[in-house]
Amino acid sequence: MALLRTRWADFTRNENWPVMPLLLVQFLTGAWTLSQGAFFAIYLNERLAYAAVTVATMVSVGQVSGMLSGFLGGLLSDRLGSRGVLIVGVFTMAVASFVFQVRFPPVIAMLWFLSGLGMGFITLGGSAYLTRVADPRRLGVLSALYALSGTAGG
Repeated sequence: MALLRTRWADFTRNENWPVMPLLLVQFLTGAWTLSQGAFFAIYLNERLAYAAVTVATMVSVGQVSGMLSGFLGGLLSDRLGSRGVLIVGVFTMAVASFVFQVRFPPVIAMLWFLSGLGMGFITLGGSAYLTRVADPRRLGVLSALYALSGTAGG
């Protein structure tokens, strides 16, 4: 138990505190967005009665935009910084969360496209911010916590 307390005291030293808000954002983003992804196809199929091919097309729109967000997020990161890209991603996901309030297919596709962009921006901005502010000696542990916090949130 004493070893655990010592390790926790080492971890929570001042140089690790800039990472703590990032871990909280990642946890809350996971809680918010992973459920959206899990229920999107069900929503389209059962609530809106879309055919399987339409559901698959809508889901793939989000995946394609997630891939595009890597390049676009890199360009934005050069202009806004990693924290700016993270914030843009969170706001993009907030707009995209209205996807469950819409019934018009082109608007659903556009919002799901924004969802993929937002997730990509959050991932890119968060990981770049982490590597910038984390103590290099603790980067492995903090990267693991960053990845786990999103999973634990969802």
